[in-house]
Formats: sequence, C-alpha cells, structure tokens
Amino acid sequence: MSKEAYVRKKSRISVITLIAYMIIFAMFAFGAGQAETAEAVVGTEQNEAVEQPTEGKQTAASQSATTEQPAAAKQDTSQDGNKEEGQAESSGTVGSQEANTEDTKDTGKKDSKKKVKTKKKDKTKKKDKTKKKGKTKKKDKTKKKDKTKKDKKLLRTKKQALKWVKKQKGKLIDYDHHSGYQCVDLIKAYYNYLGVIPISGDACEYTKNKLPKNWERIKCTKKFVPKPGDIAVWGRGRGLRYGHVAIVVSADDKDMRCMNQHCDVVRCRIKTHSGYKKKKTYYGVIRPVFKETVVDSDKEEEDEEE
Repeated sequence: MSKEAYVRKKSRISVITLIAYMIIFAMFAFGAGQAETAEAVVGTEQNEAVEQPTEGKQTAASQSATTEQPAAAKQDTSQDGNKEEGQAESSGTVGSQEANTEDTKDTGKKDSKKKVKTKKKDKTKKKDKTKKKGKTKKKDKTKKKDKTKKDKKLLRTKKQALKWVKKQKGKLIDYDHHSGYQCVDLIKAYYNYLGVIPISGDACEYTKNKLPKNWERIKCTKKFVPKPGDIAVWGRGRGLRYGHVAIVVSADDKDMRCMNQHCDVVRCRIKTHSGYKKKKTYYGVIRPVFKETVVDSDKEEEDEEE
C-alpha cells in the first residue's frame, strides 16, 4: 500500500467517527425521551462496539504499515548498500584487473626491451667474433702466403739452383753496378736467387765474411770434395790480387768445373780448375741451404728461373 492510499483511508475513518460523535451529542442535547435515549444509548453502544474492532483493525493495519515502511526502507537501503558494495567490488576488481594488465604490459615492455638489448649484444658479440675470426684467418692466410712466397723465393732445390747457374752461360752480370762485370757480381746474383741478402766486398773476403743463416763455410782438405751448387773461394795470391769466387757445377779429387765470370774471359763460362787442391790460393767452399723436396713442376721451375 502506498502512502497516499493510507492517508486517504485514515482521513475517511476520522470523518466517520466525528459524525458519529456529533450525532450522539445532538441526541443528548435535545433531550429525547428516555426510551429514545435508552435506545439511542444502546444504539450508540452497539455502534461503538462495532467501531472498536474496526478501529483496532485500522490501528493494527496502521501499525503493520508503519512497521512495513521501515522494513521496506531497510530492505531498500540494504539492497542499495548491496548494490553499492557490488559496484564497489566490481569497480575494485576492474581496477585491480586494469592494474594487473598495466603491470603485465609494463613487465612485457621491460622484457621485450631486455630481449632486444640481449639480442643486440649477442649480434655485436657475434659480429666482433666473426670480425676477429676473419682477421685471424686473413692474418693466417697472409702468413701462410708469405711463408710460401718465402719458401719459393728463399729456398731453392739444388736442381733449380744448378739450372739457374747453367743459364748464366754467356751473360754479363753487373749486379751492384760498380767496377763493371766482376766475379763477385755472379755470386751476388746467386745469393739473390737463393733468397738471401748479397754481401758486399772483394772475393777474398768470402773466406771470413758473415754467412746467411744455416750456411756453412768449409775449408779444403785432402779428403774433401766440393758438391754441385757450392761456392768455390780463392784467397789472395799470385795473379789473384782480390781473390776469386765461382759456382761449382761438378767436382772430384783432381778437377773442379765451375761457372766463372771475369776469369780469363769477362763473360760467364764454365771452366775446369785442374789440381785445385794443390793451389795455395784455394781456400774451400761456402755451402748454401737448399730445399730438399721439389714442390713445383718443371714448367713452374723454368718460369721462376726466368
């Protein structure tokens, strides 16, 4: 029941009761007869008796309505409170979810940044490693190339050396461009072909000058026989003011055949030195270091010799 209906009902009851009291008052006032008064009294008593339960009902209804109103209000307030609590909880959960999503996003961004940094570092490290490896490989290759070049230039086989010596026949060699075509120029060119630095000085100085690494200086004895490729050395003596040097082509106990320059003839030629051991001016030989194994083919050898 709404408030307006309740008010209307209550106003009606009050009007009826007022009318009843007015009637009773009028009957007493005008002094009706005793019977009439008695009947009126009885009627009034009956009417009062009838009205009392209705009033009780009305009062009970009013009380129940009054009790119902606060209960409904309480229910409304409780429902509103529950709704507000639910909204607050939902808003709290939504806020927490949003916060969690933001945290996850932040963490995801941080993780992605870390991954990117680690990837960049790994890439830079890999690049540095590859660069270092490439540099080391290049260095190793260049070293190997240098070694092979040195081996090809510095170390010659005895066969290659003798081919070069025989090819000098009929040539005029002025290696140092000093004092014309001397015997020392042939030896300096031979040094250069074998890949060592030529030594300056007269021919007689080859008995004591500094030798290249691992080369030998061997003095002549009765049992000693020079080998092809050796450098024969003569000191100062009669007819040899500055000594003499030549390249041995073949030798035995009695004779020694050598490639000479400026020996009787200026041009390079092979001359046989008979009884070389008996001559006092003959010192011995210088023995170069030759490569033991032949790596290149004959064609490559000829190209190199040229």
